[in-house]
Amino acid sequence: MVPKVRGDFMKHMRDNFGNLFLRAQILKAQSKYEDAAELLERLLRVTVYDPLGRYTAQAELAHCCIMLGRFPEAMAHLGEVYACTKDNPTARALAFWAYVQQIETLRCMQEALGNETEANVGLRVRLIEDALAWLKRVRLQKWNHALLFQKGIALWALSKREEALATMERAYRLHQKHQGPGYSAGTYVWRVAMFSWELGYLERGLQVLDQAENIHEEPLVQVQMLVQRVRLLRSLSPPAMSDALAAARRMIELLRHVQHPRIEAFAYAEWAYSAIDAKSLKEASEALTRLRDLVLKEKSVNRLFLAREACKAFLSVKDLLIGNKQKSARPLRQLAAGALKTVEREEVTKWPTCAPDSVAR
Repeated sequence: MVPKVRGDFMKHMRDNFGNLFLRAQILKAQSKYEDAAELLERLLRVTVYDPLGRYTAQAELAHCCIMLGRFPEAMAHLGEVYACTKDNPTARALAFWAYVQQIETLRCMQEALGNETEANVGLRVRLIEDALAWLKRVRLQKWNHALLFQKGIALWALSKREEALATMERAYRLHQKHQGPGYSAGTYVWRVAMFSWELGYLERGLQVLDQAENIHEEPLVQVQMLVQRVRLLRSLSPPAMSDALAAARRMIELLRHVQHPRIEAFAYAEWAYSAIDAKSLKEASEALTRLRDLVLKEKSVNRLFLAREACKAFLSVKDLLIGNKQKSARPLRQLAAGALKTVEREEVTKWPTCAPDSVAR
């Protein structure tokens, strides 16, 4: 009877692991990264007799950590996953994705710390080129799109903006053709739209968003695409103010389901701008209040990034209100000024940078 008992016990453990993993995947698909991370941490405390399943769960936890700004933790998980899977032919996709996500984590930490120097961004480019060369050797160039996505962002940071847009569009086309390990279609779309907006190609940005209107995406990516739509609509000549505010309201409704501080900051800022354009100052006040509170409650290294973005937003709101003599604009102007001072004087903890050798290779 002992083997049967042992067999039943192992089946129970596998079932328990599988159930927890499925629940975590559902939460991630709903952009509830904090809830998913908590479940995945519980899951990894379960004894697992399938190492590959464990590494897959660990990679999912690392992705949640990136979304939540827990970058050192994400890097530690991804380094372990990559080191333990890179020589396993059956885990090639997992190892590749862990490598790409380490580059993503490195980028996010550099952005958060404000140290995207030419040397630091150059490190990311070298890591990307190494991986592209490896994919060529193993004849898996169809996976290039995830690396080209990262390369496009790196080129943008190096002020090679036209090349960055061309690279991102190439990544998107390759993803449409092959898919495979990488980002969702909407993630490529909103980056193309953002680069187009920054370069003044407004019609191109709106076109790529319109073409992706019916693709199924998790709430986070839907919000990211709506942030770009609001920016583009506000930038038209003349601005499409009512359409921008409608898109912003849809964006904020979706944001209720999203646990991702960075995109929350961008969304609240765009909501405030579009509300001011449409003279809906009460909404603008709500947006600024939420943005201020978001920064003050953040505990991760993301706090540095959020504080900078919030200060930009508060200054932009003050600029938008210049010349507005309406009595109703005074409280909003005071709120923006007060929030700016509050965030600026907050003592923000300095987090360690990612060392150049922290990406497992």
